[in-house]
Amino acid sequence: MAWILVIRNRLWQEWLGRRYGAPVDAVSSSLGLPVREGWWPSIDARGRLGGVRVRVSWTGGTRAHRVVVVVRRGLRRRSAVLRPDAEPEVIRARTEELATRLGR
Repeated sequence: MAWILVIRNRLWQEWLGRRYGAPVDAVSSSLGLPVREGWWPSIDARGRLGGVRVRVSWTGGTRAHRVVVVVRRGLRRRSAVLRPDAEPEVIRARTEELATRLGR
């Protein structure tokens, strides 16, 4: 049964890559975050930015498609939810804004 979920999530990752591949590449390269595909129906760009941990995730699946930006430092956390078709500049600016706000 678990292999069905793995296959389903992998198909969602393929679809997300085809649909949002250009914004994923633009955001990951401009912020210097490597792209990772895990076990969930999402494509993540994770890494560190100015001393804080950053995750920008394009999520699909049966829930609403969206871009989730999560910035963490220790136990503190800030997040934002954006449209899945948001421009890479908007995603990058929001990520840097959250990292700057949390870095204080």
